[in-house]
Amino acid sequence: MYQQVQPTATIANDMPNLKKEEPRRWFTLEFLCHYLMIGQALYFGFQSVLRISSPSHPNYPKYSSFLSDGWIPGRSIDLSDRQYGGFRRSILPLSAVMLLYLLVSFMLKQKRTLFSTTVAIRAVIGLVFMFLLHGFNLTKILFIVGVNYCLTRVVPSKIRPVSVWAWALIVLFGTEWIDFPFIPKSLFLGFYTRWNIVFKVTVLRMISYSMDHHCFLETKMSSSQEKGQEHDALDSSDFEWLEYLAFLFYPPLYLAGPIMTFQAFISQLKNPNVQLKATVVYGLRMLSCFLFLDILLHYCHVQAIKESRMFVNFTPLDFGMVGFFNLKIIWLKLLIIWRFFRLIALFDGINPPENMMRCMTNNYSGMAFWRSWHRSFYLWIVKYLYVPLGGSKHMIYNIWPVFMFVAVWHDLSLHLLAWSWLICLFFIPEFVAKWACTKWNLQEHKYYRQMCGAAAAGSICMMMIANLVGFAIGLDGMKTLVKSVLTTKGGFIFSISALLTMYSAAQVMFEVRAEELRNGIKNNF
Repeated sequence: MYQQVQPTATIANDMPNLKKEEPRRWFTLEFLCHYLMIGQALYFGFQSVLRISSPSHPNYPKYSSFLSDGWIPGRSIDLSDRQYGGFRRSILPLSAVMLLYLLVSFMLKQKRTLFSTTVAIRAVIGLVFMFLLHGFNLTKILFIVGVNYCLTRVVPSKIRPVSVWAWALIVLFGTEWIDFPFIPKSLFLGFYTRWNIVFKVTVLRMISYSMDHHCFLETKMSSSQEKGQEHDALDSSDFEWLEYLAFLFYPPLYLAGPIMTFQAFISQLKNPNVQLKATVVYGLRMLSCFLFLDILLHYCHVQAIKESRMFVNFTPLDFGMVGFFNLKIIWLKLLIIWRFFRLIALFDGINPPENMMRCMTNNYSGMAFWRSWHRSFYLWIVKYLYVPLGGSKHMIYNIWPVFMFVAVWHDLSLHLLAWSWLICLFFIPEFVAKWACTKWNLQEHKYYRQMCGAAAAGSICMMMIANLVGFAIGLDGMKTLVKSVLTTKGGFIFSISALLTMYSAAQVMFEVRAEELRNGIKNNF
């Protein structure tokens, strides 16, 4: 049966056995060696990327068609990533629309009388926003969400979760293959006709509403039988049609998230808790990330190289840096997109989860990496899929359907399915290592920290392979990379250097976590 749990408590911490009283290692001879190893990797890595991205490189004319005019003199900018390229080109009109929304929302808040009235107005604003965005395709969307609403309200409780999930999967796959129902192209179809692309996030919201409503009814039933048990923070009136529409079509989060649960959204509508000063600082940090990525894309053309498949005369280091910087740029572009929309929601008094909790290169555990990358999706998965499947009691089994769902939710493609299988396979050594540490009490071993560093280097390597297959160079690109790395002398030297660098980076990450612990910070991501 569906349970309401604290998602962050379902998986144990992934840090080594660190203690507050451990001496700091920042200025020791050991860490000086780690700094030198990381420093030389940064030097040669950036040198490689700048060389293959230079107009003087022989491959440059072959991929220059993927580049755009830049604002830095003498440099073109790599906007070949369609998602970020589209976002960057539309940033000004998108900002204008969101500012207009904030202005309307602020004016309505000043005339607020009853909570229900506020929700009704938000639902109307959401519908207007949806019509402008998708035009008469909105009729398709209302049909889909209407069926989900009826299933939630009418279907008996025993089969309600199954029916809701079944409808969600039908919609997820059906909107990829079938354009239903038919809408004449002569009608207004909005400023964004590909409604099914962004509707994937709405499917998650549909499930969240239905499962939160199911949980509310189950909790209410058990509460009536057990005296002294507290009721949920919401009441039955919070699950009506207008609340449902206001949640599904909330403009700041509709296009890309972050993903909120229905319960969290309605609770924050009732009791906003956002500090203006912190929000302004957050916005300035987002702008600095945007500027940094813009500069990086002027000098790092790895995405254009990946799209054109121009790997001629590349060394193993060049291949490795194309893969690494592709992942880094993917992480940074998603951070900017998600923070942009989260910033609008914060100014509107809604506080969604932060999606990127740590820098991509500040992760050494597969499970910790998953918890800090797209964290709002992780929390959603834990609450509505991972825990109902059995949680940590059956972790080694239920991670397979979990990550396969994550893959097909992004896109029904072979390389993403391969990504999900690789992620699950690469989690197994981490599970085994944790089991071995507990069984043989390795935490007390003299070289425990060094063993953790070696394991972390292997984990980082496996995470990079999986994510390169899923989100960067694909299966074909990975075959080329592996062949280059494993079949040449230079590839062997690069592999050893990369593993030693990852080991040094892991030791620095351990010390970062230890410093957080000394300062009383206990992060569970």
